[in-house]
This record gives sequence, C-alpha cells and structure tokens, in this order.
Amino acid sequence: MRFIATAQEKFAGTAERELLGADPHGQVVQRFPDGVFLFESSFDRPGFLGALRAHPPVFARHVQPVETETTLPSGDSAPAEISRSCADLFDESIRGLRVAVQVRQTPGEKRFSDYAVKERLDPLISAAGAEPAVQDPDRIVSVFIVRNPGTVYCGLSAPSENLNPWSGGVVRFFKDPNSVSRAESKLLEAMKLGFLSVRDGQRALDLGAAPGGWTRVLQGKGCSVTAVDPAELDRAVSNLDQVTHVRCDANQFRPQGSFDLITDDMNWEAFRSAKVLKRLTVSLQPRGSFLMTIKLGSEDPAQLLPKITRLLEPGLTVTGIRQLYHNRGEVTAWGLRPCQVIT
Repeated sequence: MRFIATAQEKFAGTAERELLGADPHGQVVQRFPDGVFLFESSFDRPGFLGALRAHPPVFARHVQPVETETTLPSGDSAPAEISRSCADLFDESIRGLRVAVQVRQTPGEKRFSDYAVKERLDPLISAAGAEPAVQDPDRIVSVFIVRNPGTVYCGLSAPSENLNPWSGGVVRFFKDPNSVSRAESKLLEAMKLGFLSVRDGQRALDLGAAPGGWTRVLQGKGCSVTAVDPAELDRAVSNLDQVTHVRCDANQFRPQGSFDLITDDMNWEAFRSAKVLKRLTVSLQPRGSFLMTIKLGSEDPAQLLPKITRLLEPGLTVTGIRQLYHNRGEVTAWGLRPCQVIT
C-alpha cells in the first residue's frame, strides 16, 4: 500500500530512512517539494502502521494513506471531480462519526483553493451519515494534490494513524498578542500532541527560560514556575504571579525542593544540556514529567539520539522523540522519572 509522508525538507532524507528502517522492503516512489514523498510499503495498511508503532519515526511527522490515486482534472470542475473521486471511500464505516477534510497542494499558483474541495466533500460526508468536522474528528479525509504532473492522492484514516492530527503535520496557532518568543509554539505543540501534560497547581522548573516564553505558557496553565537563566526575562513574564526567576547558569543551579515537571529549552549543545537535566533528576518527583529540546548539530541524528537517551537513563525514561513542526535544527524528547530505578 502507498502512503504520503511529510517531514521538514532538510530532514526528508532522514525521514525516508526511518520508514525504510520500519519497512526494509518498501521504497520511496516519488519525491515532492517541501519534504513530502510517496512511500510504497511492502506491508498492507495494518502491517505498515504496526511497523511504525514498533519503530516510531522522529522526523516523519505525518503520513496519510493513499486509497485513491487519480489524474488532476482540468477546468473549473476540478474541485467537484476531485471530491467525487474521494467520496468512493465513504461507506457504512463512517456512519455516525465526525469526519474532517484536510486538503493541501504542492507549492505554486493554485487554480482553485483547498477550501473549494472541502466545501464539496462536506455534503458528501453528510450524505454518508457522518458529521463534517473541523476539530476532534474520528476520521480524516486527506487530499494531497500534486499540480505537476497532475495527480490527486486521497485516503481515509483515524487521526492516530497519521502520526499527527494536523494536515501534513503543519501545526498553526492563533497569534497571541502577549507572546514573548517564537519558542512558545514548540511547547504548545508538544502539549497539544500529548507529549507533556500540565495541570493546575504543579511546580515546574524551566531551564533556559529567557526571555520567558515557556515560563509564560506554564504559568498560564496554573503552574508555579522556577525560571532558570542568567539573562533577563521579559518584564511581562517576570511580573507574573507564581514565577520565580533564578538568574544563574543552569550548571550552577541548586534546587530548593522538588518539581512535578522540568522543561529544558536551553540553547546548548545536546550532551551539555542532557547532563544538566540528568543532574537535576533528583529534584523531579517520581512519575514527574520532562520535556527537552535536543540541538542536533552536525552529528548524524541516528547516532546522536540513542546516545542522549542512554545518557539520561536510568534516572529518566525517554518516552519518545519527535521533530515538531516548530522545531528548527532540533528535536523534542519527553518522558518521566520512573517510580523506582533499577540498575
């Protein structure tokens, strides 16, 4: 079976190798702009998805099944014709479910908008006994349109099967006028994907906090935050209730008390950052969570990331590593401190 996979363009080759590692007899059939490629699996659909669960990709942020593959129609009727070809996927299995439509096209001048396809698919979804949805769908109709040479790929899947519920894994947030840094989007994305759970009343340690983006997000979720950074925090953050700024290098930080979660977005070389996080493990409550940005540098990620995982263990359990849409030359790792460390 075929799948459309998406990664950051710089790391698309690494994402291809990830899928080939999960499915050694698969092959990359075609490459498209912006880190998108067509992968032909040697497995059937359940087999391929099972292989991805067994070998979770870091850099492939989104996959969508290809169940129909048609020639891109010409003329003004293209959106309607595309919709009718995708509607062949709608059967009794979607009755009573919430179904979202996600349309994207390769770069260049568009003859029609993505919405023009969606607005024609929604009535067909309703006719099949399902409810058109935008948020929290049970199923997603993914439509990928390649303008040159002119092909439409369509598939129906559960959000969890796509690795990421957003179209192509492109995560967008409404611009917050109170935002103090772009880095806030990384933390918001990780939380939205369920990599870090934050609850009201938790005690958080934020390493590399300045100018205070992650601190602001954590405080806004009800945490009391100890923000560690020798640089100044944005005044709007430092004036917030439940924020304590410790102005020192993270290597010199000596915690007073314990924390329910630790975040680390330090702009440091990966091993240096991981060693600080490892040292501070003793201040993290058992079953406490951590989220860490890993700067990739020049080393092959396939070599670097297992080394970082081994460095953090056994004091911390790395649950997963993923290159978020908002990561740049870095990846995000998350996990927890186990209740009991067995050496």
